[in-house]
Amino acid sequence: PMAVRSGAKAARSALARQNPSIRTTTRIRTSMPSSDECIGVILAGGASRRMGTDKANLLWQGLPMHTHLRALLGAAGAQQIVLSGRAEFDGGLADQRPGMGPLSALASVFAAQAHNGVWLLILAIDMPRLSAETLRMLCPNCDEDYRCFAQEVLPLGVRLSEKTRRALGDCAQDTNSSQRSIRQWLSRLTGTRLEITPALRWQLQSANTPEQWQALQ
Repeated sequence: PMAVRSGAKAARSALARQNPSIRTTTRIRTSMPSSDECIGVILAGGASRRMGTDKANLLWQGLPMHTHLRALLGAAGAQQIVLSGRAEFDGGLADQRPGMGPLSALASVFAAQAHNGVWLLILAIDMPRLSAETLRMLCPNCDEDYRCFAQEVLPLGVRLSEKTRRALGDCAQDTNSSQRSIRQWLSRLTGTRLEITPALRWQLQSANTPEQWQALQ
């Protein structure tokens, strides 16, 4: 056990040395701080070509995914929920530039929010195994721009601020397509990456094909 703890500490230190803007931690929060307004965001504007059917309407435990994830975000503490890329749904928001990927979708979400200081809790439409407890791990500290899990960019907690808006705009408008990604956006911010346990790894699985979806059941 001591060797395992020492190894984990060394890994966290190595990651911090590689990128000083990243902090790693094993601390778990159990509730959203009362001073933080939280908006849940479900990224659902993809074409679902490999799945062959609309991911938002896939059934998980008898419920469409968009319904399941709305309930999940509510249980995690979100006071409002936005279904990004799906203006036809209740609470839906159209992408300003459809088909341009999740970073562009988030730019539309940011543009729709007039006030800074709000904490966004963002997840993909194809991650059914997530729990409210896991999402609450992404609750904010006052001095960080974002929280996510190591090596993963979704689910993601991020604060609306002039800094995060500016970095998002710069990435979204970059002429180099390799820079137009959530990962590149986060590299310009200061955040915390949480360690992934085997149990968390199981929850973070997503599905892009019918075979992958079936494997999640």
